[in-house]
Amino acid sequence: MSNSLDVIPTPQMATVSGGKCAVHSARLTLDPPSKELKSIARWAFAGYRFLESGNKTEVVIRLISTAAVTAVAREKYTLTVTPGSLVLQSPTVEGLARGAATVRQLLDAAPNKEDGIPCCIVSDMPRFEHRGLLLDCSRHFMEVEFVEKFIEMMAYMKFNRLHWHLVDDHGWRLEVPSLPKLTEVGAYRTLPSGEKYGGFYTPKDVQRVLYMAKKLGITVIPEIELPGHCMAALAAYPNLGCVGNGYVVPNEWGIFEDVYCAGKEEVFEFIEMVLAYVIEVFPDSPYIHIGGDEVPKIRWQKCPNCQERMEKLGISNEEQLQSYFVTRVATYLHKLGRIPIGWDEIADGGLPAHTTVQSWRGLDGTTNAIRQNHTAISSPTSHCYLDYSLSKISLRKAWEFWPVPEGVSTDQAELVLGGEGCMWTERAPHETVMGKVWPRALALVERLWSGPAVASEWDNFERRVMGVHKERMKKHGVEYGTE
Repeated sequence: MSNSLDVIPTPQMATVSGGKCAVHSARLTLDPPSKELKSIARWAFAGYRFLESGNKTEVVIRLISTAAVTAVAREKYTLTVTPGSLVLQSPTVEGLARGAATVRQLLDAAPNKEDGIPCCIVSDMPRFEHRGLLLDCSRHFMEVEFVEKFIEMMAYMKFNRLHWHLVDDHGWRLEVPSLPKLTEVGAYRTLPSGEKYGGFYTPKDVQRVLYMAKKLGITVIPEIELPGHCMAALAAYPNLGCVGNGYVVPNEWGIFEDVYCAGKEEVFEFIEMVLAYVIEVFPDSPYIHIGGDEVPKIRWQKCPNCQERMEKLGISNEEQLQSYFVTRVATYLHKLGRIPIGWDEIADGGLPAHTTVQSWRGLDGTTNAIRQNHTAISSPTSHCYLDYSLSKISLRKAWEFWPVPEGVSTDQAELVLGGEGCMWTERAPHETVMGKVWPRALALVERLWSGPAVASEWDNFERRVMGVHKERMKKHGVEYGTE
């Protein structure tokens, strides 16, 4: 293995030979000539033109027939570059998108369009199937154009999962036509200055985001928080809480005592209505994230409806009541053909069947999940919380991340789907987000794509990040953060 191409993440295998291939004004062949391949070619070779004839150099982008592939093998691609041709092949459109990212990085490193890219052979595929970034658009609203740019940069670095955090205490960001107050009321908060702040995504906005993601081989996983982090929903529909009145969309950060009432049937009717709509507008995501973290129990302890529910169920504590709540929602999603994901607190009181755990409080949640034969995603605050300052999580600290806990069996390790960097935005309005994510997300994807056996040593990685790749990112309007 050699990474003299200076590509991030490090390819599983890359050999460089003499000479270069000048692709500007080359002939383009798409096999088959589909819209998906045309979109990939436009993105990979943005700013380059192709001619129908007259140039001996040929660029070929080809979907190849293959037997059924595993999740990681779906993203496998080969790239062969000679002085007279560039051939990119994969069994899937997603794999072609990963190869296109390699091509684009090589083109961005060239001094000019006529210079071309090095002749090479690359055979590459990811170590983990889930390489995600969370974007919190609840605490600070992000315009559609920003989300599209975020997705493009994810694709450029071979991330493949956008975890779109759409709902929290401080703003409900997804328009649900049958529940208009969610965005009329819940999408806006009043700042201390008296100014209204907020915004939301219409179905057309979501379609735009999904179109960008799909053509670049990225799955968007929406998150609808429950049973806590729901003040925006309670402000819109107060009957969903235990107290039933006095709720506002908060303008201060923190964890709030008011949560969905676990004793009212109307709460579950509301949640099912929301989730059915979420599945309608996010038809391609096999996963729906349901949160489940940081749920204070004080309201449930004092609520007659919740206590009556506990008595009928024969349960003795509120942790079990949360397990009932989450399990009921998870069962509903299963019936609709979706896999629920929840933060590691969903295991408190009993882990719902066939649910993926996302562990943020260290890796204990991952260990607990996989030892119960559940799949897991690792996002420990120690390495993956990109809203933290560089003094808490440095580039090197992020590079040291590994999603598989120590001391688990080989079979259990296979249940770790991968990892995810989390960009929470309590104190990060959109103009600060890119600088917090990059370059630390480069370290995360280096580990998640390449694996420790392939990922380059720290000194080599740092050289690439702070050298040629820093200039590549600038070409895309992204400056590394220094905070």
